[in-house]
Amino acid sequence: MNDIFSIAAMFILFRETLEAAVIISVMLQLCSKLGLHKLKKWVWAGAIAGIGLAIVIGIIFICLFYVAQQQVFKGSGRSIFEAFLMLIASALITLLAMMMLKYKGYEEKWRAKLENASQAQTKGGRTQGWWQIFLMAFSNTLREGLESVVFLCGVTAGVDPRSIPLAGIVGIILGVIVGVILYYTGKSISNIGWFLVIMSVLLLFIAAGLTARGFTYFQFVGWFGYYGYPNSARPWQNRQLWDWSRCCSMDVTKNKFFGLVSALFGYTDSGTAIWLFAYFGYWLEIIIVLSARAARGTLLSAMKKRPGRQGATLPALAPKEGVTAPGTPPSPDAKVPAAPLNGDAHATNGKHAETQLTSAK
Repeated sequence: MNDIFSIAAMFILFRETLEAAVIISVMLQLCSKLGLHKLKKWVWAGAIAGIGLAIVIGIIFICLFYVAQQQVFKGSGRSIFEAFLMLIASALITLLAMMMLKYKGYEEKWRAKLENASQAQTKGGRTQGWWQIFLMAFSNTLREGLESVVFLCGVTAGVDPRSIPLAGIVGIILGVIVGVILYYTGKSISNIGWFLVIMSVLLLFIAAGLTARGFTYFQFVGWFGYYGYPNSARPWQNRQLWDWSRCCSMDVTKNKFFGLVSALFGYTDSGTAIWLFAYFGYWLEIIIVLSARAARGTLLSAMKKRPGRQGATLPALAPKEGVTAPGTPPSPDAKVPAAPLNGDAHATNGKHAETQLTSAK
């Protein structure tokens, strides 16, 4: 299946499209909330311009990438080039997955940014306001498009280029559909948090597979010692530890299921100690990072916690002499003034009224 439909490409383009759709949705909702309906056209103009420029740059970059891959690098040089590209793509996809996990408060973060930009419309004049809105929509959609190009070049290294178009179209359509649903239903991205967590985990599996494949390519060119035949002549780190190619081959021409498992989870039908080190070493680092974020309470939150804000208390002020601080029980020795009797109260009020009449005369 991976020869005609790249699962990794679909996930990447879905995620990038969804993020761009959420940003545009928040901008449109904010314009409606502030009564700046005329600025909506500049949101769409900036988004379309950013997507258009990203497509042009992406086509040029991908063409140069495949020319370099097929023509410039030959033999072992091509394997080294693809290995480094896989490791870079693995790092970028890991960052992408970590960002996708932080879905809580995502709209609030962008709403705060956009409210600051909209102040130019309400305070600084109409010209500056539309320019900031246009630039924000343009820059964010352009960034998402360029990120997609870089990620795709990494995950498709050594993969049939024919597997990209259909997967990319499906990912973009799914991202647009989810973004439109969130916009028209007024739902938050937190309502599909479980879905984003699943997507993040799948992206991490893809990144783990890319890491292991990158190190395997380094093995092919002899970076970790002899990698020829027979297997017994290899050093221990390059010796084949298992061979499941007869029953569970990851070759899509023989077994499409395990070919899909290989694309999604980094499965290999014949592994070495280097493969195990790369694959499980990656997951060990991920578990450490996620555990640290969970301990700080920032695993799923997009809003940065500022030290000293949450849970901060003001220093208690020393009460003045004779004044009891609020919430402090009275001392047994404290003198409590006696309440006036009803007759005394009426007398006091009468004297006060008489004094006021005398002053008026």
